[in-house]
Amino acid sequence: MKTFSIASFILITFYANSFFAQGCSDAGFCSIDGIKQNNVEQNLINTATIEPFSNNIKTGISIGNTRYNVWIFNSYLAYSRQINKQLSFSIKMDGQYRFGELNQVFGFSDLSLSMSQKLSKSFGIIAGGKIPFNDANNKYKGNSMPMAYQTSLGSYDAILGVQYVQEKIFVVLVGQH
Repeated sequence: MKTFSIASFILITFYANSFFAQGCSDAGFCSIDGIKQNNVEQNLINTATIEPFSNNIKTGISIGNTRYNVWIFNSYLAYSRQINKQLSFSIKMDGQYRFGELNQVFGFSDLSLSMSQKLSKSFGIIAGGKIPFNDANNKYKGNSMPMAYQTSLGSYDAILGVQYVQEKIFVVLVGQH
């Protein structure tokens, strides 16, 4: 296993200049179950502690400021269900309040859905999608406002990815279209 890890690291480092990627394609996707590290580790490694048909409801809030001094208050409500020891489902809805010099906006942003399937002790797959609640075209005095004032990207997206957990190594590769 060490040889595989070292070879993978060297290969990735050597070809890194030909990759075009970023840490998260959309902030909402990085926070759904199946992509977050703590949820994947529990799902892939500690399956003995997972009860089939267990339900979780989560809520949260975050506050941020953009470089254009637009304040963003984001809240979410999420539900996840562990269907069995290998399969889980989650749904998450976000709402935002944004204000700055130009205007203020409030609205729901996106509905995110995901399913995670454990394939082995270390590997799993994830599939999901995102449905916007608006078209990202909020207007002020008849003109479209900048993205800093939009509560959603306005795009319908699908994701498909793989998860890998081995001791303290955690990797999730997800494609979004």
